[in-house]
Amino acid sequence: MNNLIQIPYHLPGKIYRSPMPFAAFDDQSTTFEEYLEVGINTVVMLIEPGEDLGRANRDLKQVYADHGLNVIHFPIVDFDTPDDMGALKDVLNDVVEKASEGENIAVHCFAGRGRTGMFIALLTRIIR
Repeated sequence: MNNLIQIPYHLPGKIYRSPMPFAAFDDQSTTFEEYLEVGINTVVMLIEPGEDLGRANRDLKQVYADHGLNVIHFPIVDFDTPDDMGALKDVLNDVVEKASEGENIAVHCFAGRGRTGMFIALLTRIIR
């Protein structure tokens, strides 16, 4: 795996971070294939509405739905912080619950670093 990085939370389900599939940081365009290989059930999209169309030239929610993946879309403006901290906490708790029940989850923004890194750091505070 080149683009999918597992975060070692030791839950029944696995949580990964990645760049946006099919976009500039998707090395060799393998990210989505990696999602399918490891059995991702749910994708957390931290991108703004339409960001996938502009950066990946496709509607990622539709791509995920076409492959039976659930989507949690929590938009965060690039290089910014979330507007609604209560909603963020709800999403974080939902991800922990799903992973605790055995779901495999991928989290991405555009590069898989800024917004995704912040989200993973907050997950770590909850899980550990």
